[in-house]
Amino acid sequence: MFISLKVEISIGERPYLNVISNRPLQKAFSRNCELIGLGNHSSSSGSPLSGSTDMGNVSYVVPSIHPCFYIGSDAVNHTREFTAAAGNPKAQHYTLAQSKAMAMTAKDVFTNQQLLQDIKERFKEDRFFNTF
Repeated sequence: MFISLKVEISIGERPYLNVISNRPLQKAFSRNCELIGLGNHSSSSGSPLSGSTDMGNVSYVVPSIHPCFYIGSDAVNHTREFTAAAGNPKAQHYTLAQSKAMAMTAKDVFTNQQLLQDIKERFKEDRFFNTF
């Protein structure tokens, strides 16, 4: 028996929004990366990402950052080489360090009222200037 199906796919005008990197949150994260010695092995510059991601959509709803990090390889993301490098035990050190910096940043947000206020104020400003 043969069944015929028809599928329609509709993509809106802007399926992925630009990523709004919250500067106070980004600075707190960068500070924590420095504290644990990540140095140049972490990127949270706030520069616009090249490519598309649904993280941009998230950043319009809640204050966000989208850090990228070194995994012990120069392989380009979304390649077979990067997949292999990400699964290499050598990458685990960098991944765990990055996770620690992110956890430290979450703690800062929960325990530092001024940081939280700065994050909220910047989020309001960013949303005003990045209306979609």
